[in-house]
Amino acid sequence: MTRSKRLTNTKRQTVRRKPTYLSVPLNVNTNTKGGQVLAVGENGMTQLGLKSSIDQRKNPQPVLIPEPIIQIAAGPLHTVCLTNQNNIYTFGCNDEHALGRPDDNNDENDDDEDHGNIDPFGEVDLSQVMNADDEKITQIVAGDSHTLILSNIGK
Repeated sequence: MTRSKRLTNTKRQTVRRKPTYLSVPLNVNTNTKGGQVLAVGENGMTQLGLKSSIDQRKNPQPVLIPEPIIQIAAGPLHTVCLTNQNNIYTFGCNDEHALGRPDDNNDENDDDEDHGNIDPFGEVDLSQVMNADDEKITQIVAGDSHTLILSNIGK
């Protein structure tokens, strides 16, 4: 038997891969006390949690969150932080309500130029959907225009 010759591809193609978002489960994170968040990179939609006047950062900058953070998830234009007190803070672009918080813009006035009334940084109120005494948040995930939060009882 003769081996067949391999066809070689002389034409190189660039393959673009979709971004992968990583979130570390709480049980893997050994730092249960939490810590400070540092941000670097593009901040065009305040996704770094820095003032909106700062478009990008080359050096790490502290993000002012009032509680120590134990988990972070990042989407393309927003960020989600879980604190050691079982609270969620979000910042960045709130298109499609990905921050989990209401904005001051009415849907009928959904003009791309008028984002002056939106607070890009804040705490998510989960009191209507979970009991903080009985449930703990174990996982957070941020996608393109959505955020998912998983509790210890499977909600």
